[in-house]
Parts: sequence; structure tokens; C-alpha cells
Amino acid sequence: MRHNYIKYPDANRVDFQDYLSSYDDLQQAFGNDINEAKSHWVDTGRFEGRNIKIKNVDYNLVETYIKKNYTNFNNISQKVNLITSLYNEPDPIRRREYICTLRHNIQNPLIEKIYVYYDLSTDEQEELVSVMDHSKVEVKFYYGRPSFAEMMNFSNTKPDDTWVISNADIIHTPTLSKIFDIDLNGKILALTRWDFVSEETITPYHAYNEINTISQDTWIYNTPFDFPDSFSRINLGTIACDCQVSQQLKISGIEPYNPCMDIQTLHLHLRNSRTQDYGNTATKILNDKFNGTWPTVNVCDIDSI
Repeated sequence: MRHNYIKYPDANRVDFQDYLSSYDDLQQAFGNDINEAKSHWVDTGRFEGRNIKIKNVDYNLVETYIKKNYTNFNNISQKVNLITSLYNEPDPIRRREYICTLRHNIQNPLIEKIYVYYDLSTDEQEELVSVMDHSKVEVKFYYGRPSFAEMMNFSNTKPDDTWVISNADIIHTPTLSKIFDIDLNGKILALTRWDFVSEETITPYHAYNEINTISQDTWIYNTPFDFPDSFSRINLGTIACDCQVSQQLKISGIEPYNPCMDIQTLHLHLRNSRTQDYGNTATKILNDKFNGTWPTVNVCDIDSI
């Protein structure tokens, strides 16, 4: 059963100061009491799917785990193109996560080309730019975050190809080859990610003992793809962009599929260097854009697509 895949980090690895400062409701309830924040996460917060930061991550172990378990590519007769975005990340540890992700995707033989929309609004980051200097990578210098319309319009200039749009911290695995068994014409996959809960343990993103079908970080489709005009107002990497994408697809009569148990995408975000207030921001978006109900993309088996 799917809930057997659900795992939680060791509480001793969780940064509860970060947990407390990330949520306005926890600060109101507990003030600066770290022990109360820990008790909340152990008793409630982890089951709700709240974001946490893992302390003292050994990224060498992370990379060893990925190489050992996710570099066995058997079927590479077909390939995809990947679109993502990057920016000048000031946090060196978070930047390392982006670099690790990009390097693994460059080494992925299923990926023909990687198109990176690089946000120049905060200048360039020399370390990131040096990693992007690769024959497999084409950098599209940009200001701000690209809209889904911008990315899909670009992909549509290259018809009869398979395209992947994903956040910059998503590592694509050999399971990506399973998409070639699907007739994707006129369809789109929207995948829930798999999170690291330790250097050598992953789990599907979940809440309340179920896979979290509100959140997706990867979209896969064939070109040409007829997307909604509203995609021009939805930008990759912004809060709830995934919910807006699934909402607008359904309004347009396109039902997205979520075979995330068959196609594993690894989310390398142990750093948790987010800045938005989850509680207030999410509640406002929930009420303003979705009338109080988050759009979902239910999990399916790949054979049912």
C-alpha cells in the first residue's frame, strides 16, 4: 500500500528554530519556545506535511546515495528536453543543492537538452554560471521567473518532442523512461515529488498519511501542447503555481495525471531556505484563488493513462 512508503525524519535531525520561525500560527501559539515547537511537530506537524529543515546534512552522502540508486539507465533509446529556472541564490548550502541537481540532470542520458531560464534581476552567480557552461545546457537569460506560457510557447517551437518542466531542485531518475510507454499526445503529467528525509532515505511528499496531491513540481507533455491562455499569469517556482496550473488545466478540459509512484522525481531541498510565511500566505491564496479548496491531481498508475 502507498502509505508504506511514507517516512519521517528523526526528530533529532530537525531544526525546530527554523520550524517555529517558518509558521506564524506556531509563533502565536508558542512564542519562542523551541520545545513546544518540537512537541507540535512530533504530535501534529509532521502528519500535516509541514516543511522542516534537516540539520547538519552531509551532501557527500546524499550524492553517493543518488549515484548508487538512481544512475542505472537501461532504456535510453528516447530522450526528453528539460526546462527549469535558476537565480543568484545567496545561501551557499542551498546553492549546493541547486548545483547538485543540475549536475545530475546533465549526467542523465535520458535528457537531451536542458534549457535554463536564468533570472538576472539579482545579477549572476559565478558558481552557478560555471556549472551551466556545458554543451547540454542552453541558458536563456531572463528577468524574473518565467511563466508557464513562456516555457510552453518555447517548447512548441520544437514539435514532436517530449518536454519536462520542473523546479530547479528536482533530480530526474531512470524511472523517467517509463513515459515512453504512454501516449502523451494531448495529455500532461503533473508529478508529486519524493523528498529526502535523511541523506539516504526518500519518501513521497505526503500529508495526513497520504501522498500530497495538492503539490506538483514536474510537468511532462508532448509538443505541440495546447495550453490555457491563463498560463501567462502563472510563474514557475512561485507559491501555489502548481495548484493554479492544475486548476486551469481542468477548466480547459485537460485532466492532468500524477503517476508519481511509477516516476520518481527527487526533491533536493533539505536546506529549507524558504522566506514566505506558510500559514498566512497559503491561507490568503487558498481563499483568493481557490475558493477555500486546494486543487488536486490524484495519484494514478501509469498503466491507467
